[in-house]
Amino acid sequence: MKMTSTSTTDMQIIKLPEISTPGLLKLMRDVAAELEMRLSQPQTRLEHPIQQVVTVRVPPVHEQDFCLVVAEKLKSGDYIRASERNRVAEIAESFHDWVVQQGLPTTHNAGDWKRRGVFMSAPRAKPR
Repeated sequence: MKMTSTSTTDMQIIKLPEISTPGLLKLMRDVAAELEMRLSQPQTRLEHPIQQVVTVRVPPVHEQDFCLVVAEKLKSGDYIRASERNRVAEIAESFHDWVVQQGLPTTHNAGDWKRRGVFMSAPRAKPR
């Protein structure tokens, strides 16, 4: 059995016409034994989870600014007026996912805003 090596890689090429019949049969048995050994061993296969792309519609800049100011007021525990809650709820009708990402309630209901304010202004442990 004659093997030649290529100069660019470590791959070896077997020239089958140059191998005798008994040598070819031995090569086939060796290949079958190697394949059987590989298939009998447990195989680890790494699968990377597919990250889902979520597209969020973003409101115009002046509405973004308004919502972000209200979110800061909510975080600091300041009072949010009914007109501000109503305007955020109106923005949430068209841009619900974006408003939720900012941590704001999507309704004008005062109870929702109070609960969200308690949650957002609660002290949390800082990461080390």
